[in-house]
Amino acid sequence: MLNMRHPLFQEHLTHLRNRSTPPQQFRRHLKEASRLLLWQALKDAPGRPVSVETPLATATAQTLGIPITLVAILRAGLGMTDGMLEMLPEAGIGHIGLFRDEKSLKPVHYYTKIPPTAGIGWTILVDPMLATGGSAIEAVNILKRKGAKEIKFISLIAAQKGVDALGQAHPDVDLTIGAVDPVLNAQGYIVPESFTQRGPPRAELISNDSRGLASSRDIPRRRSDPQLGEPAGHEAIRGELQSGPDQWA
Repeated sequence: MLNMRHPLFQEHLTHLRNRSTPPQQFRRHLKEASRLLLWQALKDAPGRPVSVETPLATATAQTLGIPITLVAILRAGLGMTDGMLEMLPEAGIGHIGLFRDEKSLKPVHYYTKIPPTAGIGWTILVDPMLATGGSAIEAVNILKRKGAKEIKFISLIAAQKGVDALGQAHPDVDLTIGAVDPVLNAQGYIVPESFTQRGPPRAELISNDSRGLASSRDIPRRRSDPQLGEPAGHEAIRGELQSGPDQWA
């Protein structure tokens, strides 16, 4: 597990924790922090040598040697994958719909769409918070059933209990965590900080509560690629929730 201590990341995380950060700035810091976490998670990704023509000569260079698939745990993960896709626009994108039952604190699954690239490259599972670990564990279970073999997990903030639970359930999954906070309270909130505790408008910017996916009118329309999955706008979720909980067999 990596606890991200880079000062640039900590700068963004400080603004994300601060209740006084305006919504527009919150979104910007969320995107930047997400990019830095992705950069760190991919530091050991295999490369592929290529030759390119510069204005003066042929140069030996390198590109990513494997497909990358980003999978957001709905709906909170969407704010992170949007920033990551600006950094890695060729990545595939998938979605797993889970919400936490507020009484049992257990995950409830309602939607899955994973592109074929997940089975042939690295799959990056994204959720801003790792609290009890239940949703992350179930999401990894789903990804493995779908054929994903090399899975990485990225989260902004985690509770130690969630880190331990995910590590015990899936020791083969590498974790890139922005910060580990010491306490998980009786309500399942990370202390001192859990973004979902914020009132409006902050809760609308990053939330993974029992209401599940945001209204379809809040999801922008963009063209999708059937091979890579859905782009940053995630418009294909519109209406597909009605066709059953499992997509992309």
